Amino acid sequence: MRSPALRFVRGAWSHNLLSNGNFENGDPPTGWTLVGGSATVSRSSTQAKTGTYSALLTRAVADCHIYQGYSSYADYASKTVTLGCWVYATVGARALIGLGDGVGSASSTFHTGVAGWEWLTSSLAVDATPVYLRSYLEIVDGNTSAYSDGAILIEGDSSYLLGEGNF
Repeated sequence: MRSPALRFVRGAWSHNLLSNGNFENGDPPTGWTLVGGSATVSRSSTQAKTGTYSALLTRAVADCHIYQGYSSYADYASKTVTLGCWVYATVGARALIGLGDGVGSASSTFHTGVAGWEWLTSSLAVDATPVYLRSYLEIVDGNTSAYSDGAILIEGDSSYLLGEGNF
């Protein structure tokens, strides 16, 4: 089930293509798949940006991510999609978000590591024949944890998301 929430984006209403992008449902968060060695993901109330909970991803030994696939990915062939998400981290150059379609991928900049929430975005021009469409929340290159909240996936480039995630 996709989020019924509508977002007003550049003069038009747009659906969030992700389900449970606010991580309020399930522990671990429903609809998200964990990948990576001894990594863990849980629903956390320690840090929350857009509700009561966020997703807490912890890297142990190997790079890790959680992802959500979009079942109607073929509808977005040859179109641009954008992922936006609030990320909280205390170590720089470890936490980021990204998109992949099985042919290509795109990533955001890294969270700076200054303890606090930062709005990260990543846009992907989906291939004409995508294998899938996935949104990723990742930790790479060192053991640490990061929180994610308020994830949104929309059709269009990053300029279509209202600044700083204030949608």
